[in-house]
Amino acid sequence: MAQNLIFKAVALDSVDYEEVKKLRSRVLREPLGRTLSAEDLLSDRGNLIVAGSIAQIIVACALIKEVTDQTWKMRQVAVDFEFQGRGLGRSLVVDIEQRVELLGATEIVLNARETAVPFYLKLGYRVVSDEFSEVGLSHFKMCKSLRVEVR
Repeated sequence: MAQNLIFKAVALDSVDYEEVKKLRSRVLREPLGRTLSAEDLLSDRGNLIVAGSIAQIIVACALIKEVTDQTWKMRQVAVDFEFQGRGLGRSLVVDIEQRVELLGATEIVLNARETAVPFYLKLGYRVVSDEFSEVGLSHFKMCKSLRVEVR
């Protein structure tokens, strides 16, 4: 299934961004009895938004933002419930890692929900914090060093 996935960067003023917002709300907020807030959407500015689509329907997305010259923070990773467990999340994260590596990143950090920690561990991320609460759920800060070519 992941081989049919096409990734693209999404602009804030696009129809695709509207679909990304719906996906994030459906997967990340509605199960918690919440919606994306105006503050959530304001924090999207300055992020690279990547969406994965199958047959032109957005089924996966994530946001990533540069926090230092070499460190980027990934957040709001979502895969449509219907497509979870098929390798789409893994493909999305790998695509994002490659994109930011080309931009000079050597590290990605993220705050993972406790239930997502095993997913990120399989992708080479490591837990670098004690448990903390975010949106009412247990989270852990995780990071991954990206390949650095010696020249």
